[in-house]
Amino acid sequence: MTEILSPEKDSVEVVRQWTTERGIELAIFDLDDTLIETNHVVGEWFDKALCMVNAKMPDGKDIKEVKIKFKEEQGKLYDRYHNHPRIWGEVFKHLRYLGGYEFIDDDLLARLEAHFAELYHMAPALVSGASEVVTSFKNAKVPMCVLTHSNPAYAMGKVWRHETLRPLLGNIYPVDPSIEKGVFALKALLTDRKVDPKKTVYIGDSLRNDVIPAHQVGINEIFWINKGKEWPPVGGEVVPNGVHKIAGIWELIDAMKAQIGM
Repeated sequence: MTEILSPEKDSVEVVRQWTTERGIELAIFDLDDTLIETNHVVGEWFDKALCMVNAKMPDGKDIKEVKIKFKEEQGKLYDRYHNHPRIWGEVFKHLRYLGGYEFIDDDLLARLEAHFAELYHMAPALVSGASEVVTSFKNAKVPMCVLTHSNPAYAMGKVWRHETLRPLLGNIYPVDPSIEKGVFALKALLTDRKVDPKKTVYIGDSLRNDVIPAHQVGINEIFWINKGKEWPPVGGEVVPNGVHKIAGIWELIDAMKAQIGM
């Protein structure tokens, strides 16, 4: 009689069989917008900060000009303050000393810093399906790690706040936001883990920072979370052959299941 597996056991068996057939010894996950809803939350927080600034701006000052100047100064301060999102408060503090930004007074600066501190300590929501995926890989005994463009403390805090992601603690490889999360970072991770790239699966949402670097270091099994869109090539680069496209992490188990014919 054929055993009918529960959804949880079925997912574990799918991961176990898919990784065994391909000789996979390590799963590398991107964090932001792959496992955790981050970027749209951060964007909303930044827009709220701009509204706070706009309310204090004198006549004749354009908030678009402030936003452009902010981005310029943010780039200059990355090396010193790469503790995202704390860097934003530091940039506003820096702006107040530039000509024409005297309206960023102590009161506004204090409110901006408190606003960003709240973001730093909040727990962004898990992407739908993330818990099932991480739990399935854990129970299938497939080693996992995270490669993320983030300050170490910020990345660990986001993971620690979600119990189902805690198996990833101690296996987080942060990449300084001031440099590219690319081939160099991936090679360093694989060297540290002593794993052949051909025995690795990579799951991420960025064509430039996840998919193309993973392909360039020799990882053949790549799941690109393209959110259901065909993003245009970046800098003349194209999506490598063999990349598995999924709309979100919630489709990963089903995509693996289809590939092994379960």
